[in-house]
Amino acid sequence: MSSNSVVVEFATWPASEAFKADRTLAHPALTLIAGCKGAQKIYYGIQHEDKTTAKLVIIWDSLADHQALIDDKPLYAKLGGLLGPVLAGGLSLFHVKFAAIESIPAHFESPITELATATLKDASKSAEFEAGLAQAVSFSSGKVVEHEKQWVLVKGWQSIEEHEAFRKDATEAMITLRSNLKQLVDAEMGHWQLTAFKV
Repeated sequence: MSSNSVVVEFATWPASEAFKADRTLAHPALTLIAGCKGAQKIYYGIQHEDKTTAKLVIIWDSLADHQALIDDKPLYAKLGGLLGPVLAGGLSLFHVKFAAIESIPAHFESPITELATATLKDASKSAEFEAGLAQAVSFSSGKVVEHEKQWVLVKGWQSIEEHEAFRKDATEAMITLRSNLKQLVDAEMGHWQLTAFKV
């Protein structure tokens, strides 16, 4: 398995009241996924800000491995049934290819994970945005496979307060960089308390 082929799946949905009360409701579905070829690591949780949006993060050896699960109609139907109790609405998903995949698990395994999705306002500014991202050394970033104008940025924190202090103590150069990047994209950001799933 080449690290160049590794992708990270992000699935998001509105959490059922039952799942909010008992996160172990997801375990049967996660056990099935963990048994699939190419499923390296699995994380799940609910957004800190709204206490409603659930997220599942799976590191796959390759996009083909996830596609093989989708293409196995009986198994995928079983997975859908197992996910039913945790859903209070539709599920959306996409995949991200991170340049430095080796650093990604540490972010997800931090007490708080910041996730931001950035969508370019102008596709011709892609190189300019990527150059800016290269300067944001505290974050890991990757391009969304399904959407050529989207990137995901991820950063692990020890607490929400640590992130707030980081923003407060930002240098002039960091503030300028952040301002320049914001002019190029529409961004959505949230914090997640993710749990690593182990069978």
